[in-house]
Amino acid sequence: RNPVDQVINRYLHSRLHLISPLIPEINDTTENTGQLRPVLPRHLSFTDSLMNRIPSLEYPDSVSDKWLSLIRYYYNLKEQGITSHILHYGDSQIEGDRITFLLRDSLQHWFGGGGPGLFLPVMTVPITTTLRIDADEVWKKEACDLLPESKRVFPATGIFIEHVYVVPDVGNTNSNPLYASFGVRLQSFAAPLAKHPGRYRIWVRGDTGIIKLTVRIDNEEFSRSVTLNRTLQELSGELTGFTGRVNFAFETSTPLIIEGVSLEKNPGIIVDNIPLRGRAMTRFSRVNKNDLIRMLADMDVRLVMLQFGLNSVAGGQAGVKAYASNFRHQLSVLRSVRPDIMVIVIGTTDMNMSRGISDSLSRQLRDIQRKVALEEGCLFWDSYRAMGGSGAAKKWFENNPPLIRPDYVHLSMDGSRLLATMLTEALRREIIPVIQNKENPSE
Repeated sequence: RNPVDQVINRYLHSRLHLISPLIPEINDTTENTGQLRPVLPRHLSFTDSLMNRIPSLEYPDSVSDKWLSLIRYYYNLKEQGITSHILHYGDSQIEGDRITFLLRDSLQHWFGGGGPGLFLPVMTVPITTTLRIDADEVWKKEACDLLPESKRVFPATGIFIEHVYVVPDVGNTNSNPLYASFGVRLQSFAAPLAKHPGRYRIWVRGDTGIIKLTVRIDNEEFSRSVTLNRTLQELSGELTGFTGRVNFAFETSTPLIIEGVSLEKNPGIIVDNIPLRGRAMTRFSRVNKNDLIRMLADMDVRLVMLQFGLNSVAGGQAGVKAYASNFRHQLSVLRSVRPDIMVIVIGTTDMNMSRGISDSLSRQLRDIQRKVALEEGCLFWDSYRAMGGSGAAKKWFENNPPLIRPDYVHLSMDGSRLLATMLTEALRREIIPVIQNKENPSE
């Protein structure tokens, strides 16, 4: 290694000691960490100044006890043998699992768990920092929040807001079943704990009929028949012998809809990456209420993270003003089915499509997000301030390497890792004291 690399690694090691554990120690070779890119970018002076000014989570006093109780609940997951999912919804800023992966890895180090969590057989971005999905072309994806119910092929949907389906050819006189499969491969450079799921869970629905599911792990196959009854059902099984690849094959003569697939390890935390490109907000109002209740309960969801803003700012002044009422409405829908759920609003990042010095719309939306979040009893984390405030997009693009893409909107991979690191540190400040108090009650 040259002297520059040595300086970088010393810097990273000091940072990782403060924010530990985000990834294994620099000298730890047991998990093939040599293939992991550094969490932080190389422009030390700029990123160091940001790391020294990380905003804390904000929340009203009225939810302080509830927030502490949730942290204690997570601390006891391993003892209770429970798996609890955290849903991370966002726009294209979180696509590719490039922010969620670091949150997931840290929370799984603190509270147990493993695996990449929830996905669909067909994703807008099928190759992420964590996994690669390969699906047969017969699978079709339907974004239910973008279509009126009358124009959806299958009106109901689960917590992904989108779903994937196959429809056999009803005109097939031979009545041959349809074969549809998809495979999942964990990336070699994925976070270590994500590589070790212990089970799969698939939420399906369809017309009345019998389907056959075959799960292939390496050279072993396990098949089972399932009777569909037009209601949402969970199929689950152990990933015995899993070494990084698994394939799911369905044989069906009836329409089949998949509302979500999860690879996970019990017990502990699973953080699900749910990117909704082009959306200003998650539209829980377009989800089937019964399915939402069912999946939130199945996955023991007690915390939801909402990271939107790009498309509201892109919508101009009208888009920024519309955010508040839309957010309040969607939050009321979510709480109508799970009143005890907690929400962390991750404020919009700075963006500047005109590439000028500053874009006041980003700041305006951040102010609205913060105001509504605190008024509605949510937690708030200020991405705009974390980036450096007004003009941050320009500074992030001028960094070496660039922390934001040339559109001055979407964070680069280095920028995504830096923002994720800062957000994780803000969570660590809340979580670690509670853990230390639980482990050392006399102190």
